[in-house]
Amino acid sequence: MRLSNTFENRIIIDQSNEDADFVGECMAFLHSLPLGPPMDKNLSNLKQKLQLLEENYPPSKKPKKKQRFYTTEIVPLLRKIAPGGCYYGRHPSDKSLIGYWPRSLLL
Repeated sequence: MRLSNTFENRIIIDQSNEDADFVGECMAFLHSLPLGPPMDKNLSNLKQKLQLLEENYPPSKKPKKKQRFYTTEIVPLLRKIAPGGCYYGRHPSDKSLIGYWPRSLLL
């Protein structure tokens, strides 16, 4: 399933906010979407993995573990559902914005 082009130029994370929670903001975004049964199952698995991470690591290790979780678990899913002609990542002219951007901005 791919998102429609209405998600083009969509900010998912604004890093100019010092309290930006990559994992939380992405999970909230994913939960807001009508992804359908196969993707809902993937999302449910992600939620369980995140809960285990929260329960099993001391606070000092959580930031690094959550960053890895974001990179290895969430980013691939967000890229998989990117609207046609778009990519998930940093905006080319404002690196503090992470979301869906037209590939034409990369040229």
